[in-house]
Amino acid sequence: MNGRDRRQGDLELISIDLSNVTRILIVSKNPELMYD
Repeated sequence: MNGRDRRQGDLELISIDLSNVTRILIVSKNPELMYD
């Protein structure tokens, strides 16, 4: 695994983390969404 592949993997992890954080923020502003 070279450095470029590793960096790509890190970017994917970061984007997953950001989408999770965004979802948490949305749910905390709109708690009724949690019960879908």
